[in-house]
Amino acid sequence: MSDMAKNMLAQSRAYGTTEEREVLALESIADQLRLLVELGTRAANSEVSRGTEEVGRADVADERAWENEGGSLDKGLAASLDIKHSATAQFETGGYRYTKLADAIAQAKRARDSSLS
Repeated sequence: MSDMAKNMLAQSRAYGTTEEREVLALESIADQLRLLVELGTRAANSEVSRGTEEVGRADVADERAWENEGGSLDKGLAASLDIKHSATAQFETGGYRYTKLADAIAQAKRARDSSLS
C-alpha cells in the first residue's frame, strides 16, 4: 500500500463514524484473510506438485510414530493405500458432543429450559 493510500485511509478513519471505522476494520481483516487463503493455497499446490517420488522415500516407521501422535499419512501415500480422510464437525454443549448442529441446539434449549424451571 502506498504512503498516499495509507494517509487517505488514516484520514477516513479519523473523520469516520464508529460504523465506518468498523467497516474499514472488517474490510482490512477480510483482505488479510484472503491473503492467508491465497498463501495457503499456493503452499498446498506446491506440496502436491512435489510428486510421488518423495512419498516413496518416506520412512514408514516415522509416519506411524507421527500417526500415534495425531498426525496423518502423506496424501499421496494415503491415496496409494486407498485410505480416505474425512473431517467431522462437532458441536459441544453441556459436556456432550454432537455431529448434528440441530441436536446440539435442541440439547442446549432443553438444558436452558430445565435451568429456568
